[in-house]
Amino acid sequence: MILGGCLGFVGGSLIAWMNQDEVLVLLTKACLATCIGGWLLRWWGQLWLNSLKVAVQEELQQRDAEPIQETTIPTESEDT
Repeated sequence: MILGGCLGFVGGSLIAWMNQDEVLVLLTKACLATCIGGWLLRWWGQLWLNSLKVAVQEELQQRDAEPIQETTIPTESEDT
């Protein structure tokens, strides 16, 4: 969330600076971008974490469902 806020602040201030806005407008846009960027990164992070948990659970279920195969050591057959 902090990373999203930092990215939002930098992005918002750069966009406002390129538009040659006044300082007060620049800071207002940067603050709004901070809130939006933090919220978006938090939302995306939770979405990613949930999908990661689901993937790990599916992997564990798949491992549990597979039957354990016994390994046999091949023996050499004698040719006579």
